[in-house]
This record gives sequence, structure tokens and C-alpha cells, in this order.
Amino acid sequence: MEIREQLERLLGQESIDPRDIPGVELYMDQVIRFMETRLEDRRSGPEEKLLTRTMVNNYVKSGLVEKPDKKRYNARQMMLLIMIYHMKNVLALGDLKLFLEDGDPEESVEQLYRMFLEVQEEVLSDKASLADSGGDRRNVMKLVLEADLNKRLAE
Repeated sequence: MEIREQLERLLGQESIDPRDIPGVELYMDQVIRFMETRLEDRRSGPEEKLLTRTMVNNYVKSGLVEKPDKKRYNARQMMLLIMIYHMKNVLALGDLKLFLEDGDPEESVEQLYRMFLEVQEEVLSDKASLADSGGDRRNVMKLVLEADLNKRLAE
């Protein structure tokens, strides 16, 4: 797939608005089904698992996500799982935990999630110009070098 096609596919993906997150608490299977359905376009291949029981359990054990109440996950935990999904490929879980813990103690998970959605939209808008610039190999090199630098800066 050409970079233009991939970027257009990525730009066409919808973010998960906080209002779209179920207001009722969900059991693990429902959490996984919700994530698989809502993030389906982000799969790199048909066999890729976006979220598994093991992943969620590891996030809970590491303190990234609070323990479920009576095996049910609330909207706040869902928002954390969505952000973790997007950030785990760049940050190690320990660094991700530091990131989530660092900040204004008065800031709610919902406020952080709304900021996450705003930044996500900014990043996608910034990259939209790549689709029009042609030169796929050059753009791939640029993206790889930017990703490397951005990853090191984020760490």
C-alpha cells in the first residue's frame, strides 16, 4: 500500500468520543469487543489482536489502570485503555505509567482523554500534507526518522 493510501486510511479513522464510551460498566469480554470494534481500522493485519485479556490484566497489575470493580470496567478505565493502546508502541509501560501519573493531580482522566483527542487531531492534520507531497520513499524515510527522534524525546 502506498504511503498516500495509508495516510488517507489513517486520516479517515474516527476517534472514540467520550460520549461513545458506554456509560455502564463492562465485563472484560465486552471491553475487548468494544475496543476490537471501535479500533478495527487500526489493525496492521487481520490476525492482529488489538487488546487481549492478558494485556488488560498486565495494565491493571502494573497500575496503569485501576482494578475493575466486581470484574467490571468503567468509562474512566476505558479511556485509559484507549490511550494506552495508542501510546504503548512508543513508550514502555513504566514510562507510560510515569506519564499518566505526572501532571496536575486535579486533572481527571476525562480531561486527559479530551486533551489526548485534541492532540491526536492536531497530529493527523499536521501529517495530512504528506498525502499531497508525493515522493513516497522520501516520506517514509522522513516518517521513520521523525518517529525515532519523537520516540527518544517522549522517553
